[in-house]
Amino acid sequence: MTDWDFQQLRDETFRLHTAGRHADALALVAREAPNFSERWGDTLYWQSCLTALLGEREAALRFLEEAVERGYWWSEAGLRGEADLTSLQGEPRFEALIAACRDRHTRAEAGARPELRAFAPRVEPSWPLVIGLHGAGGHAEDFAEHWQPAVAAGWLVGIAQSSRMLAPGRYGWGDRDRAVQEVREHYQRLVRDYPVDRD
Repeated sequence: MTDWDFQQLRDETFRLHTAGRHADALALVAREAPNFSERWGDTLYWQSCLTALLGEREAALRFLEEAVERGYWWSEAGLRGEADLTSLQGEPRFEALIAACRDRHTRAEAGARPELRAFAPRVEPSWPLVIGLHGAGGHAEDFAEHWQPAVAAGWLVGIAQSSRMLAPGRYGWGDRDRAVQEVREHYQRLVRDYPVDRD
């Protein structure tokens, strides 16, 4: 499986999770995580969720603590709302992790700004426009490749990235008013900076 990319590892881990095969999913992540060292925040989180589901609360806390010790964090809503971590709620060590994450989240969001990646087609303008949004917990770069067929077909593609942070490098659109405002600003920038066909 070392030929898989991270998305394939994620998909297989989640498939096993959904099938209730938590031990198999945990073994898979433990085996493959070293191949994706840049995604350690994700793999430690998955291992925490899976060990919690297996009733190994101590191990689940250790995975989260390791991530926080290494500088990672998650939104409080994400930790509180994660059904896999229900057994840890109220545990003093878990509450201490939430407090540390809350502080880091607040500081990170203070500097967060919406971002936009634009991809222009190689045909004569003017171009039709489409704006794509990353999925929850994603970022613009994750989704850019999925929109390349539209670029090849002659569309100007803008990939919007929310300023609402869920974890380092992970963003979400859960604040509807903020999302609408940010997408509106991205649209205005695109029609200002590119020859967009608005007919």
